[in-house]
Amino acid sequence: MAITRIGLIAVADDVKQNEAVTRFSNFANDCKKEDGQTYIVGSKASTCTVLTDVPGSQPWTVVYEITFANEADMEYYQTKDPIYKELMKQAAEGKATGFIAVSAEF
Repeated sequence: MAITRIGLIAVADDVKQNEAVTRFSNFANDCKKEDGQTYIVGSKASTCTVLTDVPGSQPWTVVYEITFANEADMEYYQTKDPIYKELMKQAAEGKATGFIAVSAEF
């Protein structure tokens, strides 16, 4: 069964929000395993508006959804994918003030 990863990112700057949307939307084509093959079934992203957030942790501005064929592919993304590692490095450098990700099988 496919696994979906959904995330929220807090990015204050409008230009950086648009960059994040573009980048996450292209993951299905850009993320590849060591053999050069793509492994993400689908990816999309958008700017978003928070409707409810109790107690109110971050000003979430970007939402993304990435679909994997299986858990092994999601694990590869989380632990080995160079594009994901670069994103985590940028987040650590303060390009995002917060991020959260969850996974589920629908």
